[in-house]
Amino acid sequence: VPHYDFNWQNSYILSEPRQIPAGSVLHCTAHFDNSAENLANPDPSQTLDLFRPGPAASQEVLDSLVTSSVNTFATDATQVSGSSSGHVVELPGGLVTAMIGGEWRKESVQFDAALDSFEREVGAGFAELTIPVIGSDMHVPGLRELKLTAGGRLDNYSDFAQIFNPQFGLRWLPYQDLSLKASYGRSFRAPSMYELHLPRQETLPVFPVADPRRAGAPASVALITGGNPELEPTRGESFTAGLVYTPQAFTPIELFATYWHVTMDNPITLLPPTLVLANESLFPERIIRAE
Repeated sequence: VPHYDFNWQNSYILSEPRQIPAGSVLHCTAHFDNSAENLANPDPSQTLDLFRPGPAASQEVLDSLVTSSVNTFATDATQVSGSSSGHVVELPGGLVTAMIGGEWRKESVQFDAALDSFEREVGAGFAELTIPVIGSDMHVPGLRELKLTAGGRLDNYSDFAQIFNPQFGLRWLPYQDLSLKASYGRSFRAPSMYELHLPRQETLPVFPVADPRRAGAPASVALITGGNPELEPTRGESFTAGLVYTPQAFTPIELFATYWHVTMDNPITLLPPTLVLANESLFPERIIRAE
């Protein structure tokens, strides 16, 4: 008589890496904007000279290079998840295993105590079924074991649409020494709250890069850093296949081979200025040239 048992797993996670609401102050940090202005100042009394004896500049200039930064960001995250797995039915090839679960989480981030926070709620459900189609006790020629796996996950984001990602797997043992596997799946990653809403900051045009349109002559550019609320989710697709050969006559020997193919659409990444300038036709809205 088969033994049907289920395992339950539940978790609750609360994370609050919150700064002081009025702002935490970090003293004696570098003031990069003032540093750039001083280095570009043609007045010898108002610039830095690291090669002269004594102080590199006047006390007034040195004081302007040091500042205190105020950090007012705050984040909150609450997550509840649970899952259950076990055997549900017996087939001629063996016991069918099922797993089902769900997850809910709420995230918020606040970059300024005087401004509202950005919030997101995510609900998800997932399930997986492992079906032993053929087992060794069935004595099928060329099919010592054949097992199928099928699963899926449905995510519902408050700031993005619903997305369903399936996953399938196959495990085939023609005979005892040889195992073949294959799997296919899709994935989904929403932009993080920082990638979407981090406040933008612009630096002075002092970052040197080689300009391809001017025969590689150095140019000073201004950089804009921060989040981008127009980001779209990253979607992926993968396929994997492989085999493992373990001859019973030579147990220390194991031969295996694996093939995989992965594609990603809309990956979120940083764009270095050199890459943007080298492909200016692809990023016309990101490059503004002086007359």
